[in-house]
Amino acid sequence: MANSLLPLRARTMTVVWGAVLLGEAVVRTILVYELTVTEFLAVSNFVMYGFIGAAIVFTVSFRKRAKKRFEQLGLK
Repeated sequence: MANSLLPLRARTMTVVWGAVLLGEAVVRTILVYELTVTEFLAVSNFVMYGFIGAAIVFTVSFRKRAKKRFEQLGLK
């Protein structure tokens, strides 16, 4: 059972991180065309840290739920 759950969990986390990073790239690309250079440089890091922070929160939450599920199944 654990052999089938681990790859699924890893794949899910990879897909979420890929989507978050792709979303960040799209938002930053839009901002490049909509803002002045000074404005873009002022908000760019906040956008990046916001997206990365959201992905980290997801990862921590997802790992806690996965650990609880494994413990319920009697796996480590």
